Amino acid sequence: MMGITSRQRDALAFIGAYIEQHGCSPSLGDIAAAMQYRSKSAAHRVVAELKQRGYLTASRLPRSIALRSGQPAPSYVLPPQVQSMLAGYCAASGECAADVVADAVALHLGGLTSAEEAS
Repeated sequence: MMGITSRQRDALAFIGAYIEQHGCSPSLGDIAAAMQYRSKSAAHRVVAELKQRGYLTASRLPRSIALRSGQPAPSYVLPPQVQSMLAGYCAASGECAADVVADAVALHLGGLTSAEEAS
């Protein structure tokens, strides 16, 4: 499987968490809203990229998105207002959402942040 961008990684995490929480896949509208995309076509583009890279399967049927076997579904879901704050912070700072969350959890638990580990 090919590597993915932070935008694709965040969408993949959302899709996995949504499936785990709801028992079905999100619609393109759900993905667009959660990822703060301006249109469903942006969500469609990201899903198509993830399918091409082997991370997702999907058909033309509604809500047919699925994680490829062997891809772990994330076991967390952030509340919508926290997702919104995180997306705003990441847009302003250019940081990856996963890194910001990992650093926040590490700081909360008294561990090292990813920036400290890198040095």
